[in-house]
Amino acid sequence: ADTRMLIQFTSGLLQTSVCVISAFTAMLPVLICLTLVSFSACGEGAVKRWLSDTKWETGRNWQSGKPPCAGQRASLGHAHGLSVYLGSEVQLGALVFPKTGELVLDEGAALSFESFETDGDCVGEAQFTAQERVHWYNPDHWALRQSSQLLPEPVENRPDTEPRPPAVPDSEMVPCPSDFVVFEDERFRVDMDGLSPKVREVQIGDRIYGGPEMSSLLSGDEGRAMFSGYLTSGSPDCREPEGCACGNDQPEPLERICLQHAPRCAENLPCQDSIVMIGNCCPICASTLLIHPGPNFVFDDVVQLLFNDIVKPKYGGHVQAYVHRTYNGLIQVITVDLGTTINGMPIEPGKAHKLATDIYETITGKDAERYSVLSASLSGSEKWNSTLAGGSGASQGGSVAGIVLGVLFALLLLAGAIYVFYRRYGFRHPRTLFRGRPLLPMARFDDGRIELELGTTPHDALVPSGDEPSFENPLAGPFESFPHYGADEKKEPAGTFSNPVYEETKSEKSQDESQ
Repeated sequence: ADTRMLIQFTSGLLQTSVCVISAFTAMLPVLICLTLVSFSACGEGAVKRWLSDTKWETGRNWQSGKPPCAGQRASLGHAHGLSVYLGSEVQLGALVFPKTGELVLDEGAALSFESFETDGDCVGEAQFTAQERVHWYNPDHWALRQSSQLLPEPVENRPDTEPRPPAVPDSEMVPCPSDFVVFEDERFRVDMDGLSPKVREVQIGDRIYGGPEMSSLLSGDEGRAMFSGYLTSGSPDCREPEGCACGNDQPEPLERICLQHAPRCAENLPCQDSIVMIGNCCPICASTLLIHPGPNFVFDDVVQLLFNDIVKPKYGGHVQAYVHRTYNGLIQVITVDLGTTINGMPIEPGKAHKLATDIYETITGKDAERYSVLSASLSGSEKWNSTLAGGSGASQGGSVAGIVLGVLFALLLLAGAIYVFYRRYGFRHPRTLFRGRPLLPMARFDDGRIELELGTTPHDALVPSGDEPSFENPLAGPFESFPHYGADEKKEPAGTFSNPVYEETKSEKSQDESQ
């Protein structure tokens, strides 16, 4: 292991921090910063490591989530301008190269071709997609390894698969001017997205690049293969008592950050009153305290106050906090509940807001002058889907039960309406559902007769009055009124009408037959 001692002079006092390059895995050094002195020994600078690379063996660099299978066809066609590094022996069916770019074979690597049938997940063409993971202003491409602004401060060598600290805004995950930036080796590609970010120091592999060294690297072919755009190294550490702003929450860089990260915002949150804090792209369940500092404000005083409270037994292990200065001069304190269940609900929701409330009451109460706070505002998540662990699932279960009860109530109302209708009208022929009458008077033509269903049409409507003109059929003679209802001499069925024309024809036929 190589060891390098970095010596700094701060306000005439010697502070020493040791950066240990250790844990070589496949000849890839990893930087671990160990804080050896006071709480703020590393100053405002954080250590942030670049996660993406252009290695063939990295599963996330492929569309399928894994490298190509033996005998499978692979394509680097979209990896324009990239250096793809192969560190193992690979056997492919075919390989498609980009118009510009290169495939670099490390020591011990080999590439051979043999075509044979593949099945399962190895069918089709494997697409190399690392070109989509090169943006500097994507917070998902960075891991926060150490920060004095994150409380309680983690001592971590966190795997890449671990989620990032939830209290850190998106803008603060991207390196700031006072941060140390670490690239594991030269097998990466990063695009500055048209901006010129500044950092304090850059480490690539086991080499550290300050201002002049970084400029020299970017002017050569090797540097241009790793960096697309201009990166400035050598920014001074923050010396301002009131704290220094990162600057990534300004409109221009934040727009680029949210362009990359916003599509991955969580949809189902465990709280009903999520907030979007300064520097963040997505709403989250958290609490935020915004402080307007006075002329004698000291950033470290608030950090120490927060640290003293967050390590108390009632908050320890349940709350994470982050403090930073925004680009417009405010101090933002963010608190988030930790220890989520399977459905995302914190084990003890509400502790983060209680901690933020305690800090708010301290700096705005009798100690306001001591902390030099002009004003402060508090907002946060207080309405949770449930106050119990697993409450989100309970809430969903309650919603389902409510829907079922609503459907049953609607069916009960429908059954009641049918019962009332039956009691009033009974079950009748469909055409008699209007006040007990047919909807239309019906006539039946049978054997030369016209039978009308009487009792359905008013009598006056059928028999014209004497004052009204009537139609005289020249074949049947003058119109005669219908007989009164009831039996007549011929004892024909009531409500029947004999057609005179038919009767005359019938008489003539009878006379002919008698003759």
